[in-house]
Amino acid sequence: MGVEVFLGCYFRAMEKPSKSQPYWNVLMGSTPPLHSNNNSNNNTNNRSNQPKRNNRNRTHNINKSEITPNKFRADIVIAADGCHSRVCQEFGFQQKTRGKKKLIGITCNFENRKTLEERRLKEFSLISFLNRRRFRELKEEVGIELENLVFLRDETLYFVYTPKISSLVERGVLRSGEGKPSDLLRRDNVNQTELEKVGKEIAAFCGVPLTSEYLRIGGRKDIQLFDFSERTVCNRQMMVVTPASYYGEGEKGEEEEKDEQLDHELFVGVVGDALLTPFWPLGTGANRAFLSGMDVSFLAGRFCQGERKDELLARRMMSRLMESSEETMRKDWVKYTIDPKTRYIC
Repeated sequence: MGVEVFLGCYFRAMEKPSKSQPYWNVLMGSTPPLHSNNNSNNNTNNRSNQPKRNNRNRTHNINKSEITPNKFRADIVIAADGCHSRVCQEFGFQQKTRGKKKLIGITCNFENRKTLEERRLKEFSLISFLNRRRFRELKEEVGIELENLVFLRDETLYFVYTPKISSLVERGVLRSGEGKPSDLLRRDNVNQTELEKVGKEIAAFCGVPLTSEYLRIGGRKDIQLFDFSERTVCNRQMMVVTPASYYGEGEKGEEEEKDEQLDHELFVGVVGDALLTPFWPLGTGANRAFLSGMDVSFLAGRFCQGERKDELLARRMMSRLMESSEETMRKDWVKYTIDPKTRYIC
């Protein structure tokens, strides 16, 4: 078994079996090259709140337009395209919004000048309830109470953290903590100068030299507030689709003559953020993404073995996934396999 990766493309739709072609096909669209001159400004802005990764070890050179197929056959489709999943929309999965608590995040990028001090910095990901002493010290020194703190060192020095709104108001970053999250992030409610000071002080607390400067994007210092109060959860983890139950674009309402040869079934699974948007302060994103990938792999394997009644099993696994914690997971993670019994405590 091998793996083939297509770059510069996206899922567009499905083509269901027909008499002339009795298989499911994935229809693909091509995306513009990443460094297209026409889109360079937009690409820079969209990536400004992400760490700049070093590509020096990448030696391949791929012409995307030449390798991207218009369509290819598939018996299994996995939705791994985020909380606004195009695949989920195509097959009618429902992604419900949840979360009533107001949550504000901060991202910032500092220049990495590769000094000795900067090279000695270690990456970390901390959660407040597991590192109470350090977060208490940070609050005493900076005056900001955080729920989590992540640092990545690559082409830039990148931070992302979740401050409590009350402490942002006390420090003067926000003029008011009342109203909807969108109200909190209005320009007239944010003291940009104080926000930049807080970013520098938190970076200094983590060991970044005081002389380090913010990366500048379009002339602006790269520090941003953003809202992630609303999270989405998919209503199911998998479904088995038949040509009779699938209606692609422009096909709804059409009646087809019954043909036993067209009963070719398609397994559709959902993983990662498309299934369950992570909650940053708990640091559950990567963990649950891997677990959901193993869950769907297990269900897809049973589908290939002829099992077609796994909806109840999938719901139980999804329930375990959403509740995953130290108390609900088996301790010996070295023995984890795609079999859920090796991972979840039943």
